[in-house]
Amino acid sequence: MNELTERTQKPGIRYPAPYYDGLALLPGWEQSEGARLEKAVAEACGIPCKTVDEWLEEER
Repeated sequence: MNELTERTQKPGIRYPAPYYDGLALLPGWEQSEGARLEKAVAEACGIPCKTVDEWLEEER
């Protein structure tokens, strides 16, 4: 999970930004303690969290 807290320098951004653009939550994630923790950490780092279906719908 350390990767979620990493920062990187992205083109056009003057400050280090989250390394990841988003977190995709798989079906049943609510029943996984690890997935709930990962989501909480991602949200605390400012990383958007959506279900896989939400990400796919956004692309349409």
